[in-house]
Amino acid sequence: MKRIYSEMPESLKGTYADYSRNFGFSWKEFVATVPSPLFLVTTYKSNGLPNACMQSWAAFTSADHGKGFYAILASVNKRGHLYQTLREQQEAVINFMSADYHAACMATIRNNAFEADENEASITINFGGFSG
Repeated sequence: MKRIYSEMPESLKGTYADYSRNFGFSWKEFVATVPSPLFLVTTYKSNGLPNACMQSWAAFTSADHGKGFYAILASVNKRGHLYQTLREQQEAVINFMSADYHAACMATIRNNAFEADENEASITINFGGFSG
């Protein structure tokens, strides 16, 4: 099925694709030209509840020759839980999920309240209570 988009889809509003216009290119250029692996960054929010944030714009390096591994996350929203947590705790876990968990990981975007355990809410919705 062919779809023609003249307006940005609702699912892209508020994402890095939406903000790409600030850098001189459109959301269509972002979607078409910036392939990157999807991964889930997990942390604990300041209230102790798990935080999960899907990411795709990133670069990975071990520039100091094996003394460390660095992830440069280019699309972290400064108003979001992940940014706040990284500033406070300066640690996170990067998860490259299997295709089996893709739906649950994407659901963390919708289950993103500060008061929510984002991992549990997303797994319960997508796997009917599975928490393996």
